[in-house]
Amino acid sequence: MRVLGSTRSRSGTLMLLAPSEAHVPGSFPAVDVNPKRHEEILVQLQRLRGSVYLHDGAITSDELSSDGRHILGIDAASWHVVSVQPDGRVTGCARYRAYGSKTQPEHLTAWRSALASDRTWRGTLHMALESEISLARKRQVDYVEVGGWAISEDMRFTLEAMNIALSTYALARSIGGAIGLTTATVRNCSSRILRKIGGRSLGLPGCPLPSYFDPQYGCEMELLRFDSNVPNPKYQSRIDDILSGFYELPVVCARAATGLVHAIERPQFMPLPGLREACA
Repeated sequence: MRVLGSTRSRSGTLMLLAPSEAHVPGSFPAVDVNPKRHEEILVQLQRLRGSVYLHDGAITSDELSSDGRHILGIDAASWHVVSVQPDGRVTGCARYRAYGSKTQPEHLTAWRSALASDRTWRGTLHMALESEISLARKRQVDYVEVGGWAISEDMRFTLEAMNIALSTYALARSIGGAIGLTTATVRNCSSRILRKIGGRSLGLPGCPLPSYFDPQYGCEMELLRFDSNVPNPKYQSRIDDILSGFYELPVVCARAATGLVHAIERPQFMPLPGLREACA
């Protein structure tokens, strides 16, 4: 994720994978109900995650499938923003998991973090999550967890990582808005990048939760909260630009669900221009 200081803008083209039982908004016209294509892309992004996380020391080879994939149970229930090169390679991805109105802190992956096991901070974390979920209910938007962020080695000095991160804001706004949470690593600048675009420390007023060492991933982590309506103003116009073309992105579904807009001709990928600003 070392894009800080980069001036190159080479990036992939975007598409969306919908959750298995998603209600895809009718505002997305380019919906392809294609189980085979959905599985192919999901396999590629899981393999990318596996390769990147293993290289970074975040996981061990024992946590990968026999074909090198990092598979999580929440993948099927999540949206995925996916960056694809002209040759079909998946070079970037992020997972977007939306929860229902009856969500409780115990349902979240954050509640399985090392911080949730810490006697000093467990209670504060639970109250902070309750407060965020309550805010989402009050606003009648989804509460979401964003994760699974991975960028291929050859794209790490481009603006691919920032494009993917900003696109999760666009996705949230395109499906009604969200209050959300992400678990970000400190060592590879992920947390710094996410803070740069609008992430803030999760916590209670006057009592932010600290970073913590997660033995599962072998690195320092932070829990960052975000509001899809309140990104860093510096990137608001860029998110607006992304959003203006977002509804034309291909949306690949594993199956039709209630209210799903069925496929038109399988769409071509649409380029997403690189950011003009470099991360600093």
